This record gives sequence, C-alpha cells and structure tokens, in this order.
Amino acid sequence: MTPALDPAAGIVPAAGYRHLVGNALALYCLAMDDHDAAAAGRLLGNARLHFRDQPMLVGTDSIVSLYTAGFRNPAPTRHLISNLLVQADGPDIAYQARYQRWSLAGPKPTCETVGEYRGLFTPASKGWVWSEHRVLQS
Repeated sequence: MTPALDPAAGIVPAAGYRHLVGNALALYCLAMDDHDAAAAGRLLGNARLHFRDQPMLVGTDSIVSLYTAGFRNPAPTRHLISNLLVQADGPDIAYQARYQRWSLAGPKPTCETVGEYRGLFTPASKGWVWSEHRVLQS
C-alpha cells in the first residue's frame, strides 16, 4: 500500500519546499507503480489534474476513476523522476520535474514514456495542499 502524504503536518519552512514536493512526487510514483488509484485520489483529491490531453479533472472520485481505468490490465512499471525544480510562486510552491515510465513486463526494462510533471502546492490552514498537477508527455 502506498504511504499517505499528510498535509496536516504543518507549514513547511522555505528550506523544506523541495523535500515536501520530492516526497509528494515519490508517493505519486509509488501509487502509479502499485496501480493504486485510491492512493492517487488521496494525494490529488484537492488538485486540478491535467493528464496529458484529457479534460481537466477535479475531485477525488473523478481522479480515482481515471486511474482505475488506466490500471485495468496493469503491467509492472517503475516511474523515475529527475531534474526536479522547486520554487516559491507567490504564496504557492511551484514545481517541475522530468519523469520516465519503465515497463518491467519483458525480459529487460523498457522505457515506455518520457514526460514532465508540473504543478503547485497551496498553503492551507493545516499545511500544504497539492492544488495542481500536470502530466505532460514529451
């Protein structure tokens, strides 16, 4: 089971922005590799999700539905993140990172997708909320 991100853990000091975003993206990648649509919904339930060319999704139920449909015939995968950039954007935290999705279904790992993640975390009364996540395919 994919661990949960706890946005109620408190406001993160500026030095912790990269840590917060890096952990959130790692949890997202674990959810993808575990084919855990419920975990993706918990992570992104407050976010506007822009997934490739699909219409924007908002709300846990629609996000869980998207990933459930994508995980119907799941092959084992590993998502890798690199080139993470994190910066303050007004009151928000903005990020961008490169990702690769590798299939582990064959005798050798095969890179299936290369793309970029972009998004925002917004401060809330109990911590940071993941408010936007974009999955862009190169």
